[in-house]
Amino acid sequence: MKKLLLFLLVLVFQTAIYGQKSALLYNKGLKFLDQEKDEKAIACFKKSIKADQNFKPSYVILGILAGEKQEFLSARSYFKRAVEIDNTDSGLYYYLGNVYSHLNRNDSAVFYYEKSLFLEPENLLTLFELGNVNYGLKNFAVSAAYLKKCHDLGFKKTELNVLLASAYAGLEDAENTRKYADLSIDQNGETNDALRLRGYSRYLLDDLDGAYFDLEKSIGLSKQKDTVDYYAMFYMGLVNLRLKQYSEAIINFSNSEVMLKEANVYYNRGLVKKYLTDYDGAIVDFKKALEIKPLYAEALDELVRLYVFAGDEDEAFSLVERSIQEGPYEASNYFLRAQLLYEVDSIGAAIASLDKAIELDASYLPAYTMRALYKYDYFEDQLIDRPDYEDLTEEEEDSIIAANQKDIEADFDKALSFKMDEDYIYYQRGIYYFMDGYYTKAIEDFKRLTDNPDYLTSSNYYLGRCYQEVNHHKQAIEHFQKAIELEEEKENAEIYYYISISYYKTKQQEKFCFFIRKAIALGYETTLEAKCAEDR
Repeated sequence: MKKLLLFLLVLVFQTAIYGQKSALLYNKGLKFLDQEKDEKAIACFKKSIKADQNFKPSYVILGILAGEKQEFLSARSYFKRAVEIDNTDSGLYYYLGNVYSHLNRNDSAVFYYEKSLFLEPENLLTLFELGNVNYGLKNFAVSAAYLKKCHDLGFKKTELNVLLASAYAGLEDAENTRKYADLSIDQNGETNDALRLRGYSRYLLDDLDGAYFDLEKSIGLSKQKDTVDYYAMFYMGLVNLRLKQYSEAIINFSNSEVMLKEANVYYNRGLVKKYLTDYDGAIVDFKKALEIKPLYAEALDELVRLYVFAGDEDEAFSLVERSIQEGPYEASNYFLRAQLLYEVDSIGAAIASLDKAIELDASYLPAYTMRALYKYDYFEDQLIDRPDYEDLTEEEEDSIIAANQKDIEADFDKALSFKMDEDYIYYQRGIYYFMDGYYTKAIEDFKRLTDNPDYLTSSNYYLGRCYQEVNHHKQAIEHFQKAIELEEEKENAEIYYYISISYYKTKQQEKFCFFIRKAIALGYETTLEAKCAEDR
């Protein structure tokens, strides 16, 4: 943390501006400071104020000296009096910002630093401190903007690049975190802080081996100094989690918890416990995350899912309703309630909850995708339940169906318009088109996903199903085979069944019999094996 800077102000004051006695006492005080006789100096500065209550230089230096002695309330009084005398001096506001920063009143510190910057827009010290204090307030974007300007103006403070990297890490901006961590290492060598930040940037960039290497080195350097880098341990826990090194992840998250009583620590440890099937332990950690950060959507989602998994829907609903009371304007809470309502077949209420989520946040794209799928499930029952259903003509029914399809497609299009998580939306829309018999449209969506590892197996499976439905069995077999290869050692009765159909349709009897028997052996119920009778 910074210290108040002590500038020895060797000034010659004209008696036309200040009383001669005040100026003489002030200069005498400076001489005592130069001789390291601080108490005598302070006595001279105080006498100069008695001689002239508007003698600004003595208020300033008394404020500086009080700050150096960590008497921050006294320092504040001196600087505020100096501002009353001269409100155009940017340095006075800078000093007040420092005082409030030391008093941990960071909002006030920002206020005074900004007043200082208004009077002197390119003051490097003020820019740096604004970046520093905003980082402490977790205003990472604001912090990065001030620090970047400071950097671009050529400020040479040693910790500037590390602080810039930290601000970008707070924004999860991997490229810039890596850039400024590397700059710090180039200029100052491999420090614990710079290695930790570079390791985190590599984690964000999915370079897990590089992240592990940097973080292990960072933790080692901190141990050499007999300190503990809790953030490095937390980041290492994230790497362990991604690498499925669950035992190591638990240790690192638990070690970081000693100092970092943060929601993210409990949330990620809860995930690890869930993967280790320690559901009770996971519930405890997700609850802790929500106690610290009541509107933590991911933790709430995980906790609700665990309650549903345990068959405790009442507790799940109660939790979501409490969250809505605490965050009535959070779209994610209504989205989660919609999922719960859907699980208990209250699809109409689920759609209404998604409507509310979209009303609160028109850019909440998961709600559009989910609403489209729910509308598809809901429509047929609603149509049949219409009092006038039996009186509808075929043309009227077709018109109602077409309007519903248009409404569903509008939700998918809206979700896609945000250019976020597009593959997930294409996948869900592909399933909708497949279920509704629009096989050509479904093929277009699933084809978009054949380069995405997360959807590779399922998109090939659905492509096989779609081509099969339009009697393009050669293409169907090609995609089913890809799905089977991607499953590797996992045997999938459903894929075996459907590929056997295409082999049967293309009169490849031997392969048809091979796959239909594999499907039946895995428990798939079908009478098609009878068609292999002549092959026995």
